[in-house]
Amino acid sequence: MDEALEVFGTTLKELNQTVGPEHELSIAVQQDIAFLHFRRDDLPEAERAFGECFKMRKKRLGSSHPLTLDTAMNLANIYIGQGKWNEARTLTQSALKTFEDEDGRDCYQRFSVMSSLGDIYIQDGRSEDACNLYQRALLGMEKTVGPNNLATLSIKYSLATVHEIMREYVEAVEILKQIIVVMDAGLGIGHKDNLRARARLGGIYVKMGKLKDAEAELSRCLVEYKNPTLRKSKNAVDIGNELIALYSSIGHADGIKAVETWMNEGNIQSPLLEASTANMRGLDTDANSGDRKASNTQLSMNGCPEVWYISDKRNTFAVGKKLMFHRPIIVK
Repeated sequence: MDEALEVFGTTLKELNQTVGPEHELSIAVQQDIAFLHFRRDDLPEAERAFGECFKMRKKRLGSSHPLTLDTAMNLANIYIGQGKWNEARTLTQSALKTFEDEDGRDCYQRFSVMSSLGDIYIQDGRSEDACNLYQRALLGMEKTVGPNNLATLSIKYSLATVHEIMREYVEAVEILKQIIVVMDAGLGIGHKDNLRARARLGGIYVKMGKLKDAEAELSRCLVEYKNPTLRKSKNAVDIGNELIALYSSIGHADGIKAVETWMNEGNIQSPLLEASTANMRGLDTDANSGDRKASNTQLSMNGCPEVWYISDKRNTFAVGKKLMFHRPIIVK
């Protein structure tokens, strides 16, 4: 990838000298450079490169041109990846206003922007506003690309998540089951997005007290994630965290130990795992002194925080009470 960056950098210099930095060929190469930085998890450099693209396209094509809007959303998502919520909010709101006031078309980009703004509203604590945006985006995306498209399912997952945040567990479970049915038929149970949905379903079952249902879903996921290829996936930490939350809530030391072994074998890092194993060691100590019940209560509170971590290094930040369903953020 370093070699590719060098080649693109040389090409950009040559284009800047021959056709100028504002020519679309130069901007396109600049975007490729931004994309490579993004793939290297170098978000500050990706921000700089996308920022240059956005500035040039806004000047050359105008703020309402589709290419300008695509670049704006790429930049907004890079901001989100660095926790720069104010900058992301400004760009996303501006892009949505442009789509609705100046463009007016029902298109994939419009509903994707709407969903991204819903993600930001969740960070702002505006769950009901986020829910309304997701519902609008879902209706539009279903009409535009169909109900079984991955983009539609992604928004559907976000809608399930906001229902969970608002403790509307029945609604969240129903939506996740719909997603899983579609994914089972189209992608198979072993697909990472299907496993993510099943893990989330298991986590909600824990909150509802349906521990047998929760263990059934999460154990099924664990069987799939024992596949060496999936265990190396950046998404593997999600299922691990859900299993830890489940086993912590019921004081299942052997279960946590099994997940710890599995995650260590895959070199999977998890702050939740470290907290839970530390608490479980406390549980064992308290059990020897006859105070197992008190330790169980402490474990349920400390081992299952209301903040879940996004495992994808391209979006490494914590979102209060929300585990985002990965959607592609780069428009090529």
